[in-house]
Amino acid sequence: MENYHIAVFDIGKTNKKLLIYDPNLNILMTQKIKIEEFSDKTFNHDNIPEIERWIITSLKNNSSAYNIKAISISAHGATFTCINDQGELAIPELSYTTDPGEAFHEAFFKEMGSRESLQDETCTPDFNVLLNVAKGIKYIQNIFAKQFQKVKYILNLPQHFSFKLTGQVSADPTYVGCHTYLWNFREDKWSRVVDKLNIRSKLPDTLLKPWDVVGTISEQIASETGLSPDTLVTTGIHDSNASFLPHIISSDGQDFILNSTGTWCVIMHEREKVHFNKDELGKVVFYNLSAFNSPIKTAIFMGGLEFEAYDELFKGEAADNCIFYPELYQKIISEKNCFILPG
Repeated sequence: MENYHIAVFDIGKTNKKLLIYDPNLNILMTQKIKIEEFSDKTFNHDNIPEIERWIITSLKNNSSAYNIKAISISAHGATFTCINDQGELAIPELSYTTDPGEAFHEAFFKEMGSRESLQDETCTPDFNVLLNVAKGIKYIQNIFAKQFQKVKYILNLPQHFSFKLTGQVSADPTYVGCHTYLWNFREDKWSRVVDKLNIRSKLPDTLLKPWDVVGTISEQIASETGLSPDTLVTTGIHDSNASFLPHIISSDGQDFILNSTGTWCVIMHEREKVHFNKDELGKVVFYNLSAFNSPIKTAIFMGGLEFEAYDELFKGEAADNCIFYPELYQKIISEKNCFILPG
């Protein structure tokens, strides 16, 4: 078998990583860089051009040391790009940290449907700022109305980078199904919000699996990086679902709950079908779609910030007096009686 390597780009909100794997999925090399979002005094932006340059430079710098034959990309959520017919950004990408104001949120639900009905249909809760992709699209339609007329494709973040590498457009279930308001979980198709936004023609007709090959790198990318023109690029995946995927594969059908921790704590549980308890509608309880298109019941809270806040409180003398009792900790866990999560 050919001794090939796989390049995986993990695009976090601040930290970006490149990992090189061998055919047995052993990590051979890891590189990390910080590319933070920036503000132009009006809007917040993820630095998409700088990330693109870093990806190309990273591939170029590693093309002689590794026989890279496949490229895969995972990326943080709630982010999309608008592409014109030249394959470039028609509108500057807006970070989901952009605050559109409360009046915008109220107008969105007045036009698209109530919070509860949309949550039941699209498994999406109402978030503030622009953490819902449909809200982000509606916002740029309002703010950049003239420029939006030139938009040919709307791409989710992993698929933006696979498009830049191959020129091929795609979408995958893990991103479409992550609190976007764009996917009807009940009917497994684009939602009514897509039609109310009048964007159906700008979205792919079908969803590919994250590991499906969207194409090979373009001649320009091959020339810039030194990679072979037959280097494959997969569709890509949402990062929280990427952390869930190996557990689905290795669980042998056993039930489990994954708590993926970081700035956000993402608690995920695969279910056979979508179901909301009556008291869950209107709360931050929702469903993701897994890489296999199965529903994953999800709750999130900013556990990393909670930890930092309490860590700051306990610094100094108080920290010296805090005693960890492992027996008590294990007793609480084993009883599985009552747990309280922030939020």
